[in-house]
Parts: sequence; C-alpha cells; structure tokens
Amino acid sequence: MKPSRTLFVAILLAAFALAASAQPKPGAPGASGSGMGMDMPGGMHGRAGADNTYGWAMMTPQEREEHQKKMMDMKSRGECKSYADKHHQQMADRAKQHGVPAPGTPPHDMCDGMK
Repeated sequence: MKPSRTLFVAILLAAFALAASAQPKPGAPGASGSGMGMDMPGGMHGRAGADNTYGWAMMTPQEREEHQKKMMDMKSRGECKSYADKHHQQMADRAKQHGVPAPGTPPHDMCDGMK
C-alpha cells in the first residue's frame, strides 16, 4: 500500500473508533433500548442509576432491574412514596449489616413528579 493510502485508511479507522466510543453505553445517560430513561408515571422522566437510585451499589443487577420496574409501574405518589420508603429502609439495613455507611440521598425524589 502507498504511504498516502495507508495514512487515509488509518485516519478512517480512527474516525470510526472515535464515533463508536462516543455512543452511549447501555444503561448510561442518553442510552436507549435498555429500558433506562423511559417516561415514568405522572410525567416523570428519569433513569435508574448509581447517581439517583438509593442503595444502587448494594443491589444486584437483578435487584436493580426489579426496582426500576416497580418504580415505573407505580400508579400514585402515595404508592411510590410507600415503596421508596421501604426500599430506603432495606438499603440502610443492608448497609448496617455490612458495616458500611448508609447510602447517600439521591439528588431528587423519584416520586416528586407523581400525582
């Protein structure tokens, strides 16, 4: 291959690699098709993740998925608050059992947008 052609191929491959790395990863902010970031009841729009799900680091992937599904299936603010309070207590108890500090509070209340 000629040097100019080799350079062109290298630049083209680098451009493809850069474009691929710029795509959101599944479950990351901006990702779609993973179930994350779907419209939530009551006009809420959110994503389950380490930054906004209480106790995320102490949950298994299956528990995270179940938690997200339950949150998305909520029909009222009261139902949501009741579930969220129970979940927060479970995560605080789990932290205590493992001798670690309780998780920090997420930046917003996932039930706030509900009626």
